[in-house]
Amino acid sequence: MTHSRPGPETRTVVFVCTGNTCRSPMAKALLDEAAAAKRLDIVAESAGLSANGGAPATDNACAAMRKLGLDISSHRSGRLTREMVDGADLILAMSAVHRGRIAASFPEARGKLAVLGDYAGLKGDVDDPFGGTPEDYDRCAEQLSRLVTALCDRLALPPSS
Repeated sequence: MTHSRPGPETRTVVFVCTGNTCRSPMAKALLDEAAAAKRLDIVAESAGLSANGGAPATDNACAAMRKLGLDISSHRSGRLTREMVDGADLILAMSAVHRGRIAASFPEARGKLAVLGDYAGLKGDVDDPFGGTPEDYDRCAEQLSRLVTALCDRLALPPSS
């Protein structure tokens, strides 16, 4: 299957967490919105390392995103695949543990793999709200919003030569 891209300048960013029901779909929705606002040619995707394919985003993740004006209710989880890795220009893990697991499973991804917080210049892992309170999800959504804003600022810069 060929990876169709809207244009030669399009970049594909894949967010990766554990189950693909909280952090990575929230990050994808935030990047979709921020990239559109900045007119960046970016395709965002999300995946999990231990995802059960087809699970919806958690109710609390949906509620936290609604507070930010975004709807992730149609999201369905999926596992990170070799095709996604091959098609990605940038793979952003939610934690150093995720980064290590991705690098071990897909050694060829190492050159385009980073922890989201580190890549965005706001060091650290994104805390997993899974099983937590609605407030935990709100804090996670706010953290992801800050990180994705910083990520967009970095992606808007011309590529270094």
